[in-house]
Amino acid sequence: MRDECPLSVTDNYYFLSVSSQLKPLKFAASGNIDFIIYAFFSPAMSKPVSHIPKVVFVLLIAVIIRIIPGCCDCNEPLQYFNFNTTRLTFIDNAGTYPRPMPGDTMNAAAVAIKLEMADSAGYFQYSRVLKTGFPGFSTASAWCYCPIPMKANAWLKQIKITTLYPISDEIPAGTDVSSLFVGSLEYGYYSGSSLYLTLESLCTQTNDKTYQDAGIESFLLFLKPEVAYDSARFAISLSLSDNRILNDTTSLIHIRR
Repeated sequence: MRDECPLSVTDNYYFLSVSSQLKPLKFAASGNIDFIIYAFFSPAMSKPVSHIPKVVFVLLIAVIIRIIPGCCDCNEPLQYFNFNTTRLTFIDNAGTYPRPMPGDTMNAAAVAIKLEMADSAGYFQYSRVLKTGFPGFSTASAWCYCPIPMKANAWLKQIKITTLYPISDEIPAGTDVSSLFVGSLEYGYYSGSSLYLTLESLCTQTNDKTYQDAGIESFLLFLKPEVAYDSARFAISLSLSDNRILNDTTSLIHIRR
């Protein structure tokens, strides 16, 4: 992990609004540790520096204390977790971009589902609280953001989708319709050339994958054929590399024409 220093870029300006006589304080960082502080005073200011109100000096010292520990070493140890829970939500795919579906009614040619896999223990949340603590002037982590790398003990090997209602006369209830779905990643970057991914590709990209701060795998599933009937519902089975299987079922989908 690289060192992260949010104030290591020259020409970051900070204003002290408590005194109209002060111009902006300019912090210029050299490397990750040494800071040069320049205070520019208004030409109209006739009083010597020693006569500046004490409150200004107190605030200036507080700012310096906050800035100095701002550069920290982000070498967080790798944390491991297990995919053991899933969540299915509906996606509105009728427009230009997929978005969360507030209800359970979809267009016949735009059936889409969001699938999330996570660790039900929420260890990634707990570790973040322990690492960060409570921000304040006495906490160096207040200026340091060090993402925690997360890796699943077992990755996704197969996604199997079965329709519980007929999709058409040719696709009755109980049919394995995995090949009739394509997917896309909700988060992250995929180097493939296609807009949509096969279910096999969705599985492959989880192999030895490192997540930042949250062990959550999330992607969208899109049904390619149009649903010919008024209702739809799907059972999804997720096979993991440690031979565990996670099962989930969508709520009933009402089809709009």
